[in-house]
Amino acid sequence: MSSSSISDRLKAGLGTLGGKDELGWRSLWLECLAMACGLDVSEQRTSEEALIELGRRAKAVFVIDGLEDLMQNLDSDTKRTALRVLLIDVLGWLRSLRGRPFGLVVFVRRDLVTGAVRQNSGQLLGRYDHYALHWSKDEALRLALWVTAHADALPKSVPLSGITDLSADELIDSLIQVWGWKMGSAKSREARSHLWVPAALGDFNGQVQARDVVMFLATAAKNSEQYNETVEDRVLVPTAMRKALLECSRNKIISVGEENKEIGRLLVHMQGLSHPVLVPFDLEQVELNVVDADLLIESGVFSKGADGRYWVPEIYRHGLGFNSERRARVLW
Repeated sequence: MSSSSISDRLKAGLGTLGGKDELGWRSLWLECLAMACGLDVSEQRTSEEALIELGRRAKAVFVIDGLEDLMQNLDSDTKRTALRVLLIDVLGWLRSLRGRPFGLVVFVRRDLVTGAVRQNSGQLLGRYDHYALHWSKDEALRLALWVTAHADALPKSVPLSGITDLSADELIDSLIQVWGWKMGSAKSREARSHLWVPAALGDFNGQVQARDVVMFLATAAKNSEQYNETVEDRVLVPTAMRKALLECSRNKIISVGEENKEIGRLLVHMQGLSHPVLVPFDLEQVELNVVDADLLIESGVFSKGADGRYWVPEIYRHGLGFNSERRARVLW
């Protein structure tokens, strides 16, 4: 059974099942699992019966991805119920089968989970936090080295297979040929490059997205071409890296808006402000309320300081057109 047929079945369910029909949603999800296995489901044999029979003779792991395409915003009880039933009821049903022959992996955004599971969402997220997909500073740096090595752009080659095994110090040393030791000469008071890059590309949840790293490298490399004659100790030139951040920031806002309509709406609103905004700022300056701010804090777009004013990370600030009271702090 094709993925489009399953998607069509789910879309139909969103139009016919109500927000309180938890049993209906469980049956629909199990029907989709059965369809994915190519099982014959009819009036004589329900999807539950078909799966039970399959479980007696085989094992399987079901992987569900792309839920954001169906539920970009949980703007109805029906969508919230659909996701909550999948995460709790369907998993519970699968676990109830003798011998537990089936596994379930669901890729879903954290904010959708908290929106669907209003009670004990923290407990649910905590239970599976070990499996959460996190892109930290370390992964961002390893990806940067892998991309440049894969592109044969390094003066001294680095084996692709060994990048994951490099220690932190070895990783930093290997990246010096990519962007130098500092965002300037080695004796300058500029930030160290391996600290500046993840700080510039990351949000306030400590997340650095892979696509931002790749776009940053591509844009900085293109911008660096005009400086090759004057800078010879690195592939990427500091001036080009700083310019690349602006384009990456604009692209970040577009990409986030496509993934999360509510966050995208707030970002577009701030982009369209007719007056200049200086970071840090009060909510009145960006014409948002506390509920909006809390949502942006949860998403890593805002951070609230001890004085009650708000900050935005560099990956968003440039695209929003906000100015800053001072240069972003990066450890030396």
